[in-house]
Amino acid sequence: MEGVSTRTGPTLKNILFLTDFSDWSECGIAFAIAFARRHDSNLHVLHVLTSALSEHSSPPESVAAAVDAAEQDALGEMRRLSSRFAAVPHEMGIVRDKSVWLGVKKILESRAIELMILGARGHAGTIEPSPGCAADGILQRAGISVLTIGPLVKGRHGVGRFHRVLFATDLSPESKAAVRQAVSMVQESESRLLFLHVMPDPNPGGRTTQDSVANVMHQLHELVSYGGNLLYPPRTIVQYGSTEERILEVAQEYGADLIVLGVRAAPDLDAVTHPERITARNVLLRTSCPVLTVPLGEGRDSTQPKPHEDAKEVGGAPQQMDRGYIM
Repeated sequence: MEGVSTRTGPTLKNILFLTDFSDWSECGIAFAIAFARRHDSNLHVLHVLTSALSEHSSPPESVAAAVDAAEQDALGEMRRLSSRFAAVPHEMGIVRDKSVWLGVKKILESRAIELMILGARGHAGTIEPSPGCAADGILQRAGISVLTIGPLVKGRHGVGRFHRVLFATDLSPESKAAVRQAVSMVQESESRLLFLHVMPDPNPGGRTTQDSVANVMHQLHELVSYGGNLLYPPRTIVQYGSTEERILEVAQEYGADLIVLGVRAAPDLDAVTHPERITARNVLLRTSCPVLTVPLGEGRDSTQPKPHEDAKEVGGAPQQMDRGYIM
């Protein structure tokens, strides 16, 4: 008899949805609402205003006018979006900072965020850094799981429930944290789980293919047992070649509608060029399903929220927003 699903994944009390008001960001709204509903979460909707305008060489009065106009535009967009989130507890926020990442980091820490959702635009090889959704770099620096809705997902994916989840693993000891997230997604949707490991092309002078595959399959089965009980037996897949290409091919062949990838933390942007991170970046840009990146290891301790010291409630017209703030 097939095992009965027993939920082992973490609860999500606080979810961050990052927006720059673009069409790509709009695609993530339905996912943010669906996750917040399912987990009874507080949804934090964030837009970051960077300091690029204030550093311009124009006269100070012109810069001040441009900054004020950008802020007013952002407030207008947040008011427009607020009604979209009426079905879930939510908070609309605008943060001013030197970069998108610094603004995001401020909210991750102060709101004890456990999952971030964002849209990405670009093409294989680069994610276009837009004013409010610079996904490249955030994935590796956040220290929490990030659900990214890539440019090919729009209009091609049912929201909220996943039927087949593909978990690509390097079999490292740290990957157990990513297994928990993958299993949690599968249990919530009562879906099927695929485990994939991609090996380098066989070395003629090294171990035999049969020995290598047998060893990997054994490790995959150990990883499966770590994840917990599932409604359907998971499928384990071993392939050779390019990790990026094999992930995309297996996702398409088996009809995966969510890809889960483990990503090691990158303390600085220089580290983002690591091949593993490039693979994650290119996969989310080339696949037609969302990609959940999970920090390998324990990640950031987000259990203790820090109090806001520099936030102020938005007054006047923005009172239409549920718990709005500007920082």
